Amino acid sequence: MLNRYYVQNNVAYSTATVRVPAAPNRIEIDAALAVLFELDFNPGVEILRETYKNGSNVRSRLQSALQLIKIGSNDAISSVRTITKAEKFWGVRAHVAKALGEHAKTAVLPVVFETLAELLSAETEPRAMV
Repeated sequence: MLNRYYVQNNVAYSTATVRVPAAPNRIEIDAALAVLFELDFNPGVEILRETYKNGSNVRSRLQSALQLIKIGSNDAISSVRTITKAEKFWGVRAHVAKALGEHAKTAVLPVVFETLAELLSAETEPRAMV
């Protein structure tokens, strides 16, 4: 069941708290792409994983993937690897690979390099190789 909650914001920066009856399995913010914004949002690896895997739109999936990369744990990066291999849209795969490359500059976990190498070697869409 989809529950929609609306938060109106007319300032440059705000924080919103939305109470829900039970813990959600995924969270999508501005799925209709109605607002231009930057989001700093970390509901935890489980919810991010589920949103990346089953999000209803590109923006939600990409935001979740980028946050998982930012978390940078073995669990988060392994989730990115698994889900990205099944991602249908080449644009998401391309952005994820770019973000992994940026993260690899400072990463200490081998899983980051392994994931990036595996995703790049498996990519077949020429537009994702830019």
